[in-house]
Amino acid sequence: SISARAKKIFASAASDRDKVVAQFRDVASMEGNVERGKTAFEEACARCHTPRRKGGRVGPDLSGVNNKSKEELLEAILNPSRAIEPRFVNYVVTAKDGQMYDGVLASETPGAITLRGGSEDDVTILRSNIQEIRASAISLMPEDIEKTLNKQQLADVIAFLRAGL
Repeated sequence: SISARAKKIFASAASDRDKVVAQFRDVASMEGNVERGKTAFEEACARCHTPRRKGGRVGPDLSGVNNKSKEELLEAILNPSRAIEPRFVNYVVTAKDGQMYDGVLASETPGAITLRGGSEDDVTILRSNIQEIRASAISLMPEDIEKTLNKQQLADVIAFLRAGL
């Protein structure tokens, strides 16, 4: 019964993101401004996605996304959990003391793992202190960026990304 409830919840969440993408589909036909897009990107995205091959803390290098269509970028921005690159999978770790951690796997040794999240500091957890570790199907990238960026700002960010980082 738990499995059936979880499938229903995840299906609902996925369809909600599809509805948001559909509501914002007209952004792909809007004219974007690269300079405004750079500003919006720096405010909303650069914390995790550092452009120009510097490498973000937890987000992929976006220097090659200029070859993607506006529609593909819009989908990736508004529905980030649809496709997660394996090296950017969000892991959720429950420690034996009940504390929970999440982030991408920054490093791993036989005795410990290090998670990198959105904060400045990585978290290293001894394997002997781990009760459970699991990969999440949900991206670390926020799924509600449309609450931060309006349609014109999204068009501007897409123009900035397509201009070539």
